[in-house]
Amino acid sequence: MLELQYELESKAAKCPTICHGLIQAALEKGEAPEHLQYIDDIIVWGSTAIEVFEKGEKIIQILLGAGFAIKKSKVK
Repeated sequence: MLELQYELESKAAKCPTICHGLIQAALEKGEAPEHLQYIDDIIVWGSTAIEVFEKGEKIIQILLGAGFAIKKSKVK
């Protein structure tokens, strides 16, 4: 399992509902792999470590492409 935690440096980040919606919309538009999103966490899973990391990398690329910032220290 890979957990991505992210922080947003915008006014939208002050409201978890708006923040969640913005990220959900970006992930849907980018056709993100199966994942679980809860406020400031995104969890992906798979049968192998390689599968999990590939899914996580795709989600990271989708979010970066949508203009979100992800701190490397928050990726577990």
